[in-house]
Amino acid sequence: MKISKKQRKENIEAVFKAVIKLSKDRGFDSLTMKSIAKEAGIGEATIYNYFPKKETLISGYFDWSIEEAINRTQKEPLKEMSFTDIFHTLIENHLEVLTPAKSFFADSVQSLFTSPISLANTSLASIKNKHSLFLADEFSKSVAKGDFPQPPFKDFLVSLMWDYHIGVLYYWLKDSSKSSLRTTEFIALSMKVFEELLGSDLFNKIYAVAHFLFKEHVLNKLLNPKGIPLEE
Repeated sequence: MKISKKQRKENIEAVFKAVIKLSKDRGFDSLTMKSIAKEAGIGEATIYNYFPKKETLISGYFDWSIEEAINRTQKEPLKEMSFTDIFHTLIENHLEVLTPAKSFFADSVQSLFTSPISLANTSLASIKNKHSLFLADEFSKSVAKGDFPQPPFKDFLVSLMWDYHIGVLYYWLKDSSKSSLRTTEFIALSMKVFEELLGSDLFNKIYAVAHFLFKEHVLNKLLNPKGIPLEE
């Protein structure tokens, strides 16, 4: 029987809630798809329609958590916010989504990023793409508003933001301070540095220096072995 998108969404969220609850008591490795389906209140055959094997629950949950964080961030008054505030809000929203599942995520994060489950066999590439598309769009809007100059290699910078985001998650998982206060402070401090870098046009200046050195010391030797300077 065909079900609605709403019912599908509710079923998937029920599965995640079941995994989180059962993992606290028994650990993820000891769970079976049958026990998860029973706790979620869905048929055993139904759960396999969403997750072909138990390991895909890990990437599936991470995918859902990123989407949920983006959805929450999009409800903010983004037009009134700086890009770094938007990025900051996205990360804080993601941590808020992950908090109820911190123990499950801590158990599964190693499998998600460094396991035999390769990037090609999970939805990590798709998850990163969602993250990058959202930030790239907001990045372009901030440049258009004149918040900071357009830096070179925007796609590379956006990709680094994903790496930073993942780094924050690892830091948060190890943070034993009350209400993850150290993580909050770390994000705030690093965002200030990032904002200063964007506003200072440093990326363009670094690129200009690198381009000059490349032109003078590489292209000049390749194209002009006799030492004739390249014309501007």
